[in-house]
Amino acid sequence: MQSIATPTPLVFSQTTANNSCHNQNTDLEICLNTFVRRALHITSTGEYSVDTALAILDHAWIAQKLIWSLRE
Repeated sequence: MQSIATPTPLVFSQTTANNSCHNQNTDLEICLNTFVRRALHITSTGEYSVDTALAILDHAWIAQKLIWSLRE
């Protein structure tokens, strides 16, 4: 089991996304989709505690809402 802290590679923030994928909205959407899929996969493995998995999924939810806003 991992600690309750969200693993650094999975921490998501809008600032990070904008800095790492700033070429076009399409690139940003690809990065966000990748993050969401990875978050869903890694939280389903049981490798992380429930609290950590929920924290990761909270970040994924933020990313998913950004994906929807990019499509509007």
